[in-house]
Amino acid sequence: MEKALKRPFPRVELARVLMLVGGGVLLTSFVLARLGRAPFETWFYSFAWWSYILIVDGWVYRHRGESLLISYPGRFVFLSLWSVVFWSLFELFNFHLHHWQYVGLPLDTPVRWTGYFLAFATVVPAILETADLLDTGFLRPVSVAPFMPSARWAFFSVGAACVVLPLQWPNLFFPLIWGAPIFLLEPVNELMGGQSLLSDWRSGTLRRLVLLMMAGLLCGFLWEFWNVSAGAHWTYSVPGLDGWKIFEMPVLGYLGFLPFAVSVYTASVTATKLWEKANGPVRVMVVLASAAFCLALFAGVDRFTVLPQ
Repeated sequence: MEKALKRPFPRVELARVLMLVGGGVLLTSFVLARLGRAPFETWFYSFAWWSYILIVDGWVYRHRGESLLISYPGRFVFLSLWSVVFWSLFELFNFHLHHWQYVGLPLDTPVRWTGYFLAFATVVPAILETADLLDTGFLRPVSVAPFMPSARWAFFSVGAACVVLPLQWPNLFFPLIWGAPIFLLEPVNELMGGQSLLSDWRSGTLRRLVLLMMAGLLCGFLWEFWNVSAGAHWTYSVPGLDGWKIFEMPVLGYLGFLPFAVSVYTASVTATKLWEKANGPVRVMVVLASAAFCLALFAGVDRFTVLPQ
């Protein structure tokens, strides 16, 4: 999508600045949120995530000499915008599933929608940055004997089932939705020559898969921890999982973050490859269609997911 930026010394200094700014904003926002100061109390979740992303990106660059934001700022912006679209798809499914609801949001629509945008934009960067963090020496290579996954059409069929079954019988099959993009899009990534988990498996390499699942679990914990610390937050009503919770999330619900992180990676590879292949007019149409979809989705969230105050 773009070549890595050169001149490593200034970037090392930038990495240090990102870590300091991120750490300072995270600490300040946490203290002011605890003191009930606006806007930190309401929007602590977004302050925390963007601070975390800056800290992690700086750390990764200092340890690898390359990171998503510092080395590939254009790709970082693209993935942040794509993140809004990607998470909006799950919000759309939630109109039918009704598994989470938002409370404590501002009454002013432009402010509330800006909050949606900033929060949704953190999802993809958070997972990818965390996977890069764990890749800086926290995990040794994970290999197995090479094996041949099922045919691509079989993968796609499983992915389609992961979409249809939760819509037809949500109380029984709702967890499948978190892994649907893996089966739907991994064959596409391999055919387009993108980074593919299917190709990893054929070569007997599981490192990337394990890194992503670990990143999902870590991000899931942070999502829930920072959620309960924010004035604007969500609550759950998941059939059969309303027992013991860690923060707002039922304990078994944390397992969903494992396939979700892999789905984030797979869908992001697909989106990036398609964007690279698109010409100017197609890109303009995609941007306009995505903006229209997200604005309509925000209106739907207001109607179906936000609890009245």
